[in-house]
Amino acid sequence: MVCPYKGDKADISLIGLSCTQNASRSFLSQVRTSDRNDIDSDLKGIFLSGSKEEAIKRFDEFKSKWSSKHPKAVYSMEKNLTSLLKYYEYPESVRRSIHSMNIIEKMKMKICGRIKIIDSLHRKRVQ
Repeated sequence: MVCPYKGDKADISLIGLSCTQNASRSFLSQVRTSDRNDIDSDLKGIFLSGSKEEAIKRFDEFKSKWSSKHPKAVYSMEKNLTSLLKYYEYPESVRRSIHSMNIIEKMKMKICGRIKIIDSLHRKRVQ
């Protein structure tokens, strides 16, 4: 969905930030059922780390542990790691809120939906 509003107030520099919950779900869908609980706890350890450096260190441990069993899934996660850990660039007080983009995506959809309605009403009056 493309939002017609591109003002500075709507864009809060979250471009390139990926949702860690969606990434975890995607990763878990590519692995054996027997490994899912262990992998899920390892992923939570990565995404809920105190700092970006600690998260990268935990990912390196994760990679060495799971890349032999699930190389494609680990490679895909590694490829997207920069955008997955981008929320560490923000103050600690808001990290927990934005590491999952679900709230932000929902808000964006509501705003874009409202703008679409208002835009269509405006066009009807102009014609």
